[in-house]
Amino acid sequence: FQQQGQMSSKKAPAAAPVVVSRLLEDRLAKLEEVEKKVDQVLQFASNTLEEMGKDRTVQKTVDDHTKKFINSLREVEKDMLEQLTYLNQVSCGHPYESSAYAARLQSDQATEQAAIVANQLDDLIAICAQSANASSGATAGGDLGTDFEMGAGSN
Repeated sequence: FQQQGQMSSKKAPAAAPVVVSRLLEDRLAKLEEVEKKVDQVLQFASNTLEEMGKDRTVQKTVDDHTKKFINSLREVEKDMLEQLTYLNQVSCGHPYESSAYAARLQSDQATEQAAIVANQLDDLIAICAQSANASSGATAGGDLGTDFEMGAGSN
């Protein structure tokens, strides 16, 4: 019985790296999901701009692409903030590790750039709406970006 107890005690420490490995794999999987969402954001922005560049822009299509872009951008922001919060918590537990300041600064800059892009898309939508109104005399839909606020709930 003592030999079996000694064997099991020798195997117990090996379980810790397995748990850490799984945690790292989970974190990497989440980051890969965020990367895919960023690709979607770029695709939606591309689709919106492509539609707006056409001679005959369909306002509903532009609106749909813009809504998808904004929703995806919000998801990416939420996911990135979760990852940064996790990294900040982990790095605070290690006195020799740097803080998440640089990552947070980059996140804030990316958020500001995303807000600028969203404002530019709103301007383009307004131009398209004016163009459509001028050519058809009909009124276009409302402004999609009025409720778009980057960084809502993030401090």
